[in-house]
Amino acid sequence: MGYSWYLNFSAGSRIFVQGGIYDKFLDQFTEQTCAIEVGDPFLPHTYEEPQVSKTQFQRSMEYITSGRNDGATVHLGGKQILQERPLS
Repeated sequence: MGYSWYLNFSAGSRIFVQGGIYDKFLDQFTEQTCAIEVGDPFLPHTYEEPQVSKTQFQRSMEYITSGRNDGATVHLGGKQILQERPLS
C-alpha cells in the first residue's frame, strides 16, 4: 500500500494485520502515512497525486462514508485536501 507509480497492479485497499501487533502497526502506519505529500505529480517530493476527476473523488469519498457507516474508524484523512495553488 502507498506505492505511486503508474504500473502498480496491487489492490491496496485492505491490509490484514495479526491481532497481537495491530496497535503497534496502526501507530507506525499512521505516522508514516502522515509524511506522504499530496500534490503536483511533476514535483519530485510529491508521493501521491490528486484524483483525476470529480467522479473519482466522489467515488473515493463514498467508500470512506460506506466504511464509516459499517463501523470503520478513519485514523487519517477522510476529507478533501484543499490545494494552496492550482496545478500548472
